[in-house]
Amino acid sequence: MPAHFTHLIFAEEALLAALGSTGKEVLKSFGNLFRFGAQGPDFFYHNQSSRPTGLKYGSIIHRWGYGQLVGNMALQARRNKVAPVSSVNAFILGFATHAPLDRYTHPFINYFSGWVSPIDRESRQYFRCHPFLERIIDVLMLKRRRQIEPMDFDFFSLIDCGPALAYPILKLLLKSLHATYPGVHFKSRDRRRIENAYRDAIFFYRVTDHRRPEYRRMAWEMDQQDSSDIKRLALFHPLEIEDDIDFLNLNKAEWLHPCYKELRSTSSFPELYDKAKEETVVILKSLWQSLASGASPEKAVKKISNASLDSGRDDRGRCNRKYSSPLPLKRLIDQLYSRYN
Repeated sequence: MPAHFTHLIFAEEALLAALGSTGKEVLKSFGNLFRFGAQGPDFFYHNQSSRPTGLKYGSIIHRWGYGQLVGNMALQARRNKVAPVSSVNAFILGFATHAPLDRYTHPFINYFSGWVSPIDRESRQYFRCHPFLERIIDVLMLKRRRQIEPMDFDFFSLIDCGPALAYPILKLLLKSLHATYPGVHFKSRDRRRIENAYRDAIFFYRVTDHRRPEYRRMAWEMDQQDSSDIKRLALFHPLEIEDDIDFLNLNKAEWLHPCYKELRSTSSFPELYDKAKEETVVILKSLWQSLASGASPEKAVKKISNASLDSGRDDRGRCNRKYSSPLPLKRLIDQLYSRYN
């Protein structure tokens, strides 16, 4: 899946293309909630410290049920009779943008970054390569789509929704998750899972701020103290990127879906981005009709679909990754550490 810069840029572009002046009003009034919503279920993955943890929701939402989840959010908004341009609907619109971009680009990122398999010791070399490639792509897409350098991009100020999620958003997530995934319903603890995931995500975004060199230094020092090879520096956006490596596949090399060899492509990342955006514009138009009028969200649910965000297929997370051709990301990560050493 792309990292947080790309999801933010993508969501704003899709919203404005789909809703025009209404999209501008959403961004003006509730921009941070929309942009945080665009991070989708990824914020649950950042719940690494606080307990009880919401990690399980990050995994299950990526596997199956995204369309149904967004549909349940829309139904919850209708029951509460929220205004068309409201904090709740802004979050729902943002959340809906996450799925198409993940589905189109996650196979690309997996293929070119590799992964760690518990039964393959050699694959340990690919640890942190996936998030590092995501952050390289973030920087490159920021330059392509916004024509700005990462040091001029204050991501944190654009997604910070305060010390805690507003109660209407918390309630929206809680009830929609319970309706979509009743098998993992633990009502007495799930509110805390969402609260903890949000706080940990905000903390993560703050301490990996690419514009703050003291945080990079702190990450390096923590790595030196750890006995395990955590490689925290790979979680920061690089400020310098080698221009002789085709990270975006602009040269159109053939690549395979990591799980399905018959799915071959020569698409570049920007081409996949554009395909996802075209699909998302259609989704947002349909979803907005439901949110603004109170009509059934069923059409939007079908357009979003319940397919896996990881594989882009309706395999419920049973994608057995086999095929990859990793870029020299390990070397680049090692170079980050050699500069400090």
